[in-house]
Amino acid sequence: MKILVTDGDNRAALAITRSLGPHHEIIVGAQGRRSLASVSRWCHDSFVYPDPVRDPQGFLDTLHNEIRQRNIDVLLPVSDITTIPVAEHQDEFKPCRIPMPDADTVKRAADKVEIMDLAARIGVPCPAGIAVDNTHEAVTRAAEIGFPLVVKPGRSRVRADGRWLSTSVRYASDVAELKKILDDLHPAMFPVLLQERIQGPGVGLFLCCDHGRPVAAFCHQRLREKPPSGGVS
Repeated sequence: MKILVTDGDNRAALAITRSLGPHHEIIVGAQGRRSLASVSRWCHDSFVYPDPVRDPQGFLDTLHNEIRQRNIDVLLPVSDITTIPVAEHQDEFKPCRIPMPDADTVKRAADKVEIMDLAARIGVPCPAGIAVDNTHEAVTRAAEIGFPLVVKPGRSRVRADGRWLSTSVRYASDVAELKKILDDLHPAMFPVLLQERIQGPGVGLFLCCDHGRPVAAFCHQRLREKPPSGGVS
């Protein structure tokens, strides 16, 4: 099969290229001519697309052209910034296959507030936390969790004013620090989770599911995180 992988500078894209390259023809797309995945020996060819943050329509148009001209069988977007726009326009890429659910499901999976609420409803243990819609509510309710606490926007990437904004996990040791962190956030980054801070190693669980039925599972302990106190693995 011919498989198009986006986000060539993403380490996940490199892993995908190395994994599938021995068995399929891998085409890598990225914002620059040389990327981590495009210089892999398992990358058969590569191309450049417009920055999906600044020019989302140009990004989608380029994908359409490459898929049509190269007769791509499968499209694999990698990051939130490429996955969500592709999910929203899945029908436009047919007959190319995109192994992901509908856009609403993708967006729900990327929403930490909704995920934590779902976990609580079905009895999955999770840190104590509350979702707040603004700084005033956060300052008023912070005592429900207690300091120090974790300040976590509901989504890692947020669309606002026609562009994508990146968010990050922060820590607040008192009310003044919490207020400063939240006052610096763009309004589109709310709601924000305030969670109890739990010390210990970071552990991740990955599941591959077919309509809710787990077909593969992988668990790992994180060797590095950014920041080291807890964040992106």
